[in-house]
Amino acid sequence: SEISWKEVLENKDVYILGFTFSLTLMVGSSVVSQLQPRMVDIGLDAYTAMSFSCLTALFLAISKYFWGKACDVYNPIKVTRLLVISILFSLSLIFIPPSFPVLFLFSFCFGMTVGGIWAVMPATVAFYFGKESFVFYYRVVSTFILLKALGYSMLGFSYNLTGSYDVAYYFFCWVLVLCLALTFFLKIKPPYLEDILN
Repeated sequence: SEISWKEVLENKDVYILGFTFSLTLMVGSSVVSQLQPRMVDIGLDAYTAMSFSCLTALFLAISKYFWGKACDVYNPIKVTRLLVISILFSLSLIFIPPSFPVLFLFSFCFGMTVGGIWAVMPATVAFYFGKESFVFYYRVVSTFILLKALGYSMLGFSYNLTGSYDVAYYFFCWVLVLCLALTFFLKIKPPYLEDILN
């Protein structure tokens, strides 16, 4: 179906989804990008730290399948909420005093949650606006992903000002709380179905 730019840009749900997924991705991509340097900072040698980073990346790749499958089986809006909660929980593990079991648990949990963003975002947009209108809405929602670049700067400022990434991580936790709150402004039943039924 043909959708006008005006119709897309005037839809508030586009912005809710855009900010929810872009800010969640900002947190995920930023933490992953600085995982090896942080692990070196807490006392690991460079090769062990890189091994944990690679392990996290492996779980990231695997998790896309599971979260995508979840969107096929369950309501994608509810899956999105669960995804954000899971990322928040897994990020909180970074504050536990480090040990090999804790680091492995963090790599597993964070990888198995953050990787789901790339699978859940398009599935949710298609569910919420309809597959026929997907491309018109997704091209706008996906432009919000540019916001993820802010996360790298936040980590850099945190380290430069405090000598630690922890301030940024605490901020990221609050960002995820905001993302979760935003999802509750979305309807569980896609609005376009209501328009059809009416």
